[in-house]
Amino acid sequence: MTGHAANLGIAASLGLALACGCSPRVDGHRLDETIRRELPIGSPRAAVVNFLEVHRIRVSDSITRKNHKGPRTVWGTVTEGGWRWSWCDIDDYFTFEFDDGERLTSYRLDQRPICP
Repeated sequence: MTGHAANLGIAASLGLALACGCSPRVDGHRLDETIRRELPIGSPRAAVVNFLEVHRIRVSDSITRKNHKGPRTVWGTVTEGGWRWSWCDIDDYFTFEFDDGERLTSYRLDQRPICP
């Protein structure tokens, strides 16, 4: 019976942690630092896409957008859970632009609060 009670306690603690927003969340600034360190200017587009996929970041590519003007662009999008006791989330938009040889020429992070 003691093992059963311990399991119930663990399950209740996990449920409470999820309910209060204490679960692990994405940190856009930390990801930004990692991107700048691991994907320097000149990195191939395939390496950028692979990085985004490995980090479970949604990827979209300008090649699939009929009306896109400008350089080949890859966007990564992820939502950060709101800070504890906050109703707002933050959408992180990672923008990567490439030259004709599919080498990274620029990168930026834009963050937008999403509040109900």
